[in-house]
Amino acid sequence: MSAPQSPMKILAVTILFYVAALPLWAATQVTVAELERTVASARSAPDDKLADELSGLELTQRISASALTRLQSGIPGPKARQQLAILSDQSAFLDLPPRDIPSTPAPNVATQRQIMTLVVNYVTQTIHQLPNFLATRETRSFEDRPAGAYSYQPLRLINQTSANVVYREGQERDTRGNGKLVNSGAGLVSWGEFGPILSTVLLDAAKGQLAWSHWEQDAVGVLAAFRYAVPAKSSHYQIQFCCESDWQPGLLVAGSSGGHLYQRQAAYHGEIAVDPATGAIYRMTVIADLGTGNALATASMAVQYGPVEIGGKSYICPLHSEAIAQSHQVQNRQGTIPSTAISQGPLLTRLNEVTFEHYRLFRSESRILTDAEAAQITGQSDDDSTAVNTPAPAAEPERHLPQNPNLPPLHPATLSHLPP
Repeated sequence: MSAPQSPMKILAVTILFYVAALPLWAATQVTVAELERTVASARSAPDDKLADELSGLELTQRISASALTRLQSGIPGPKARQQLAILSDQSAFLDLPPRDIPSTPAPNVATQRQIMTLVVNYVTQTIHQLPNFLATRETRSFEDRPAGAYSYQPLRLINQTSANVVYREGQERDTRGNGKLVNSGAGLVSWGEFGPILSTVLLDAAKGQLAWSHWEQDAVGVLAAFRYAVPAKSSHYQIQFCCESDWQPGLLVAGSSGGHLYQRQAAYHGEIAVDPATGAIYRMTVIADLGTGNALATASMAVQYGPVEIGGKSYICPLHSEAIAQSHQVQNRQGTIPSTAISQGPLLTRLNEVTFEHYRLFRSESRILTDAEAAQITGQSDDDSTAVNTPAPAAEPERHLPQNPNLPPLHPATLSHLPP
């Protein structure tokens, strides 16, 4: 068994701040039941029409996995199905409808503490027993006001990337995907799903607030959900925002030369849904509490975990994640703007939908080439036959997540102070 690694500071989101003067727009808020009625009444509607209708909605409740399956079965068109997926992603940070919450009574405090002890053991021991492996990270990026657009547009796909993620010796590393750095350039970036975020949240929650929330039904069974809140002084959740204009307390200087990186350890809150029998984490949300008067208004991430097979064995690994960020847009002109104007500008929304798949062990592989294949690779003639071993190239890490030596080791007693 490998020794637990020191939890790492994670970069939650990186966003390029576009400056534009844009109009405000408000979506129609609906419950999951109302969304189901909308879809049912439009089964025969053209794909474009239903997609437009769905793009104008905003859910007030989270879509459960079973509800999403039902809704998908009633939407055959690709455009409307994509809008449904966007609605589902945005709802990942909301409460479930009351009808989807089991009526089972909450466990007593002693049982809650026992569950959280299992969670701590899972994060400190089980995760670090994961083998070295590779997975494919498929990222679909959406934006509701792409650069250069000066009127409202619904969230639409603006970029799609594929890259290998290497999990080696307890660390997560992204590699180059499709010939370019997956974390480079403009847009929204998130990482840490394979372990750093779990350790960070548990350690921070031990110094914040942690309380029972509810039971919820998942594909693997009934999960125990806990809510937590972490103040800024105890936070190791890092937000970076690139690039806002130079500003002073109370003032934002727009149109000045260059910009600077906005970076802070943000207060945050969210939920953890776990298997009460093993402590395995199957869902986690992280919602930054950024306050008012900031160019960056929202920064949230949700991760769904589940069983995957790696090297013939089953492990709990990330399956899907959503990251959402919203930034206030301020008119780009020379001069100073009062800080109150920052929170009055229209919001530009960015959404990343990430799927993790194709898990496999991280190891070199070889194959025996035919004489013709060997000659093509080595430049030899067919007469110079040979058997050539071609090891798979080692994944080139794009960046190493920074170690955080300020975090103490996580101990099962850390989260034993659940309130009565």
